[in-house]
Amino acid sequence: MFAGRYGLLPDDKVPFGRLQPWEAVGPAVLFTGMKPKATVSAGDGSVGGIANPGAQSTVAPALVVDAGVRYMVNKHLSVDLSFRYRYAQPNFNFDFTDIHGGSTNLNFSPVYNLFSGMAGVAYHF
Repeated sequence: MFAGRYGLLPDDKVPFGRLQPWEAVGPAVLFTGMKPKATVSAGDGSVGGIANPGAQSTVAPALVVDAGVRYMVNKHLSVDLSFRYRYAQPNFNFDFTDIHGGSTNLNFSPVYNLFSGMAGVAYHF
């Protein structure tokens, strides 16, 4: 990831700055899986059966964006708060035979917008 950090409130114990906002962006890899269940209509509107085309897993490229702030309690101890956004669009293809013997292909391409927050304490050597 490419990251930038800026030091604010420098003093003699923490010359870079006690308060350090930062941002980062970069590529990632998302491992995900899907196991769909399809309900098949019998033609008269009733349920004719349920198709289970199996399960798939995939690896998809993703984009990650981080933003946060670090407060240096002293030169060896910090408290961090950050936010992470991840974007990915994996692709799944399923082939199965329905209850009437017809072959069907299902293609799923979900768009994932994943958000998370993190808090932590770090020790610096």
